[in-house]
Amino acid sequence: MKRNDRTLRDIIKTDKLLGGIVLLLAGDFRQILPVVRLGRRADIVDAALSRSALWQQCVVLQLYRNMRVERCSRDEQHSAQLRQYADWLLQLGDGKLPTASDGSIQLPVELCVSTVDELVNFVFTELPSHHEDAVWVSSRAILCPRNHTVDDMNDRVLEMFPGDTVTCFSVDSVAEVDQQAVYPTEYLNSLTLSGLPPHKLNIKVGAPVMLLRNIDPARGHCNGTRYIVCQISQQYITGQIACGEYSGNVLLIPRIPLSPTDAGLPFTLRRRQFPLRPAFAMTINKAQGQTLQCVGVLLDEPVFTSWTAVRRVVTLWRSVKHQILCTEWSNSQCCVHRSVVEEILTGMLLYIIDYIVQFVTIYGFYAEPQATIAWSAIVACRIYL
Repeated sequence: MKRNDRTLRDIIKTDKLLGGIVLLLAGDFRQILPVVRLGRRADIVDAALSRSALWQQCVVLQLYRNMRVERCSRDEQHSAQLRQYADWLLQLGDGKLPTASDGSIQLPVELCVSTVDELVNFVFTELPSHHEDAVWVSSRAILCPRNHTVDDMNDRVLEMFPGDTVTCFSVDSVAEVDQQAVYPTEYLNSLTLSGLPPHKLNIKVGAPVMLLRNIDPARGHCNGTRYIVCQISQQYITGQIACGEYSGNVLLIPRIPLSPTDAGLPFTLRRRQFPLRPAFAMTINKAQGQTLQCVGVLLDEPVFTSWTAVRRVVTLWRSVKHQILCTEWSNSQCCVHRSVVEEILTGMLLYIIDYIVQFVTIYGFYAEPQATIAWSAIVACRIYL
């Protein structure tokens, strides 16, 4: 926001906020929070828009009419069920559901299963008889918090998918010439980084895959687009867009050199591979913007983005055909932890207090008793928030 503000002021040559231009920001703090690499809870909250000094200049407008509920309802009874589910989602996102002492929220029992096999069997039930139906295959997925869990779930479902498995290996190297002898090829092959395809890519004809790079945005071939594999060769893979506005468009996907944007490695990894990943499962962050008919959420560890995960389904959890199921971690209780939404919403107050604390740190207080009391009150308020 600050960069946009300075850029617009320089372009228009004015001191007005954002150059005097009305800027519309659409979003929801219940959605995916800012990604801070190796950041703590406080770092994520501090990176939110509500912590910006420009936030106090924003006028917040809220939408109250749920268009998806109105368009998807079949009759009045179904509409009432959808509204009940939508209200439950809002209460989950706002942290208004009853919480335990550790901050976890109890989920309805009918939403949960006890094993991963039950979760897979529910989402991909009768997969052998529906594997040729591109709409059926691409309309369901399992959401996981981390990439290594996604890879395990994709391998598990791919074994159930009929057909022969084709394995495509990548060619990995180090970009810096003086460090190529330091890191062996076996070590480079073992790296599985966010935004990169795996070294060993297992796919089948008819299986869903997800594109990891923008190739032809004008024709819908963008990062995050899901395809159905039509043909596999050593030089290219033919995929057809499975759903959406550009459904049916075909793309020849070649092997391309890829490098991670922010891997935290002491060298630059170059991986020549098809920019694809199996799409039976995906991370909760990657599911942002996706609309699925049947979703399974694998919560093997506490996550802040549980509200985004349970939103991906288009219909009610109580219906027979469309349902969200969750598995939980060690205590096997069906619960999720509260998100940091309340901290985001109170970000403006935290910003003011932090500003006062920084001022005091630089200039100090006079030695009056009132100053000591005020300083103690500010610090106590900051810790409480």
